[in-house]
Amino acid sequence: MNGNNHQAYVFHYTTASTALDFILPYRTLRLSSLLGVNDPKEELRRNFTFYARHPASVLNFSSDSFNEISKDVAAHSYVLCSSINQVGYEPLHGQSGMSGALKPRMWAHYGGNHGGICLVLNKELLHARIIECAGDDNFYYGDVAYFGPGELPPSIAAAAHVYLDDWKSDPHAYVDWHIENFNRGLFFSKSKDWCQESEYRWIIRSRKRGPFYVDISDCIVTIVLGSRVTPETTAATRSICEMHKIPLDFVNWLPDHGTLVADSKDPSQFNLDGISFSTNVPCLAVIARGAGGVNGPLVVCIDAKGGGRICPDGAQEDVDSRKNRLSWVTEVFGEVDEEVAPTKCAKFSAARLSQQIPFKITMVDGHPKFRDDEEMPLHGRPEIKVD
Repeated sequence: MNGNNHQAYVFHYTTASTALDFILPYRTLRLSSLLGVNDPKEELRRNFTFYARHPASVLNFSSDSFNEISKDVAAHSYVLCSSINQVGYEPLHGQSGMSGALKPRMWAHYGGNHGGICLVLNKELLHARIIECAGDDNFYYGDVAYFGPGELPPSIAAAAHVYLDDWKSDPHAYVDWHIENFNRGLFFSKSKDWCQESEYRWIIRSRKRGPFYVDISDCIVTIVLGSRVTPETTAATRSICEMHKIPLDFVNWLPDHGTLVADSKDPSQFNLDGISFSTNVPCLAVIARGAGGVNGPLVVCIDAKGGGRICPDGAQEDVDSRKNRLSWVTEVFGEVDEEVAPTKCAKFSAARLSQQIPFKITMVDGHPKFRDDEEMPLHGRPEIKVD
């Protein structure tokens, strides 16, 4: 999935049950009050400081005022949270603009511990739908800024300052005025510890109604399934995607990054972008685990002689799977005698896969001599038979 704009998409992580029970059947997203967010300072623990100008305000002050104003801010502010692409990070394999769907911490915290779903949404279209949803209510949006201790600029820090006399005279009117003037500090600033979320959010402020449900029918770019989804989740999501013609992708984690692998119903067709292997290990073939098959991960065998042929294998190790593999191995390598030691196992190097040229090992004193750039010598160094 390629993006023409690094910030053309937003990414909404959720659990499989929430997605399948509430979001995907109706293709709506809910803007819920800030009372339900996971950052304590955004619900009832806002660190407001009251400034009094009249002695009576000091005399009549109640400690309940802290919770009262915090609840007013949180209970009538409805938020939709999403993630955006992380600046300076791009996935490999040409998946520009999709790094927002490849955040392990987001999958762990919000995506059902990698067993959930990430909705990739067109940011511009979603923005337009939320504006329609807001109607005449006040509406705020933007990136979340992250600050460490002592880093808050005055304009952000001022959000915690409340004029006690004005608030007591008309609490609702004062809070609405305060939010209008200090919404960046109230809604769009968080501790730096949250920074890897790269959050983008929308806020609708309303005392008359809520929560809000926004139609995302024309906003969904693709749906991404986490690496720990169950077969039941995969089947249910695939059914919905087919019904509404929505692309479906899987996350595949490699040692140093993640990739997105497109779904395929044909077990012989899958995306090699999710496969990683060293090109410096002497071998006859590379066996790896791919993604995107009907039943989940696929066993993929790429032979050096054929320059990237794929063994049509299923996710299940059954009799039919073994027959298919034996047929393929015989076709590529000739007759196989399982009782004979693998004397030809170092005949080809995976480094020659792209060249599709057999690699003959140089023998010195009866032992193979490896190239300087080959990172792993053959284990045990058995006798090598060279044609």
